[in-house]
Amino acid sequence: MEAASGIASVRPTSVEETRYRDLVKAHVFPIVRDFGVVRHPGEADGEEVLLVALYVAAQDERDRPFVVDRFPSDDEADDVPHGVGWPTRWGDQTHWERPEVIQMHLARGRSGGAPSAATDEGLSLETEASEDLEFLESQPEWEDWGWYAVQAVPTGRPGVQDFHGEFREQARRWRGLRPDGFDLNLDWDLNPLGPRLASLLTRQGTIIRGSGVTTAGALAYPDFLGWAQSPMGAKRAELDTVILNPWALVEFTFEALRFVYECVAPAMARHPPLGWHVRAEVRHFRERVPVSLRLNLGRGPALDTVSATIDQHTVRVQGTGDPGRDAFSLLARVYGDVFGRGEREVPFAQAGRIDPELFAPSR
Repeated sequence: MEAASGIASVRPTSVEETRYRDLVKAHVFPIVRDFGVVRHPGEADGEEVLLVALYVAAQDERDRPFVVDRFPSDDEADDVPHGVGWPTRWGDQTHWERPEVIQMHLARGRSGGAPSAATDEGLSLETEASEDLEFLESQPEWEDWGWYAVQAVPTGRPGVQDFHGEFREQARRWRGLRPDGFDLNLDWDLNPLGPRLASLLTRQGTIIRGSGVTTAGALAYPDFLGWAQSPMGAKRAELDTVILNPWALVEFTFEALRFVYECVAPAMARHPPLGWHVRAEVRHFRERVPVSLRLNLGRGPALDTVSATIDQHTVRVQGTGDPGRDAFSLLARVYGDVFGRGEREVPFAQAGRIDPELFAPSR
């Protein structure tokens, strides 16, 4: 048993119970359950004094370890040092991961890869998905153009086995159905970025989480989604509109979901999801360089085009595990909601699904 050699009392008027609670809530992860502030009044040198005890009940084993992100300081004016940090360099930028994310990964490592009990409580999969969209939005190359993303969010408490090891190698070996098709191009670049694996190319980016949340985005730019519709490498000031190539839009959507269902999902066999939510994200299709969609395939003049009617939009559907069916469901809504066209305009489709045989025969 340990005994304190001395106890410093405080004046009762200096104790603000809410401040203690707020400090613990802000700097200890995950949330501390049954936290209390206990007051022990007394007298010293003729004055009323107070002994304050912070009471912490026994915590659930599944919540461990607890992370404290700041060291205490006697001088409130001091720049209080960080107690834990996870910096990642990316070019000339430094990304500092949030402490609750660090705790989540420490908990997964401690439990042999299983998600911690705090995952749903402290950092939901939907939060991860939103953060990754904003991460793409923050890339310097993306600030002048509209962009499109396909996202898959698992449900339940899933996890990718050996995320930074074998899974990363499998993802880097992943190939699209066509050798030079509109796919994710993960063989070019897929590196750890905090808790993510990220491939950030000039015109497209893919982000994968250890939870299985996957985001694949691409610029509405002549070199990719607008392939062969405008001068390649054109600058923003040189274009009145960006015309999307429907082949690129459809193939990219299909390939993103094929990667999720045929590469990410199999790596989650030990901690499988209950299901998937899939979505298509449209950003800045009007306020930046206006975006139009070509309605006929081919490399000739894009005579038949329609302009985007809204600037930003999200399409959400329940995943089925079939990349062709889910890609068609997303694209039918994008064609309708964003461009005002019917699902019959979606190319490479038959019987309610995108058929890869129509754009990648004899694969």
